[in-house]
Amino acid sequence: MTKTIILLLLSSFSLFAQDDSIRNTSFKYYDYEFRLTSNSNQFFAGHLEVNKDGKQIYQWDSNFSDYISHDIIDLDGDGSKELLLSLSEGSSPYVYNVLYLFDIKKSIKPLYIINNGELNTSKSTEPKIGGYSRMSPSVLGAWIYLAVGI
Repeated sequence: MTKTIILLLLSSFSLFAQDDSIRNTSFKYYDYEFRLTSNSNQFFAGHLEVNKDGKQIYQWDSNFSDYISHDIIDLDGDGSKELLLSLSEGSSPYVYNVLYLFDIKKSIKPLYIINNGELNTSKSTEPKIGGYSRMSPSVLGAWIYLAVGI
């Protein structure tokens, strides 16, 4: 009986254990190469580096948990394309992603950081960045309580 319980416990650890799934992502933005290394199972362990002509010119460590997506689009109509990099923090149920806006002609660093940001391209001539808020269930419960007057 004891051996069976120990065997079940050991096998359950392997069933629920998360592997370290390292993700390497890279893409070009003008003459710059963006390289991201992340592990969705570890919060804030992501690494970003920006290289130009094989030389590292910018880097981040421990700023994000995982890569979600990126878009390269001219947002302001000036003929220069901006980079929108969507990264996950993963540690908060209220922050789904963080959207970093880069304009390489102005700075190598992100110009804007938008929590829970998203790109809306429903009108191709007017792309827009939107944001949304996630509220705690306890806050929503209090709102319903006040609205109903229970």
